[in-house]
Amino acid sequence: MRSRTFREGSVGLLLLLGVGVFGMIILWLTRFTAAASSYKAFVEFANAGGMQKGAIVRFRGVKVGNIAAIRPGPNNVEVEIEIANPNLIIPRDVKVEANQSGLISESIIDITPKSPLPSGVDVSKPLDRDCDPSLIVCNGSRLKGQIGISLDELIRSSTVFANIYTQPQIYDNLNNTLVNASKAAAQVVVLSRDLSNLTKTTQKQLSGLSNATNSVANAAEQISASTTKTTNQFSNTANAFSSTAKDLSLTANQASQLIKNLDTLLTSNRSSLVGTLNNITATTTELRTTVSSLSP
Repeated sequence: MRSRTFREGSVGLLLLLGVGVFGMIILWLTRFTAAASSYKAFVEFANAGGMQKGAIVRFRGVKVGNIAAIRPGPNNVEVEIEIANPNLIIPRDVKVEANQSGLISESIIDITPKSPLPSGVDVSKPLDRDCDPSLIVCNGSRLKGQIGISLDELIRSSTVFANIYTQPQIYDNLNNTLVNASKAAAQVVVLSRDLSNLTKTTQKQLSGLSNATNSVANAAEQISASTTKTTNQFSNTANAFSSTAKDLSLTANQASQLIKNLDTLLTSNRSSLVGTLNNITATTTELRTTVSSLSP
């Protein structure tokens, strides 16, 4: 009896454990959060882009919430996102993108601010009554979203690309382009060879011109040397003339000084010379008188 009760109790306990594990799996798949409070915002997309309920919502690359509901409409798809932290302030000027990442292409909504909030402004919380929806994302705000990185768009673009380039006309055009490119490459080779020959000819001409230039340079050096030598000779002759002129100038100065000395001497001894001449005249007169008085 006890063993039967034990078996029945074990079966019931296993059933309860299985139900609990199943419920936990359901909560994990739906990304249920037991937050005390949160706020919601509505984002309008042109298409769902593979988004599902419970997908992650990131702000600046950090998980902040999940997708609460997806409601398709005639003109767009309305996605209701739930932000878990009621005190998280998200600027109104943001870019909302639906991106796909991972190996299973899981859709994620990324919210990236375009401009920071003005400094020095008192900002209310999203759940406050005086929340300014023109400044931040408040509870119930509506935003515009766009499709970002999408694997579906990549596959669609690849399919369109493959369809375009598998057409016979495109293939023929591509083949003709390759043939023309090959011909152009051959012509480029010929042109390169001609340019090489032209370069060699130009080098020879430049070499001849360089030799002529060297000859002209040597002649110029010889002329410069001759000119320098002649200039030196003229300079020596000019120096000799300058020395002679200096000597003549010195002699003239000495003669002028001698004349000045003679003039000074005559001026200073003029009275003496006059007296001497007068004495000589008187003496001559007396001698003449004496000579006259003498008889033969």
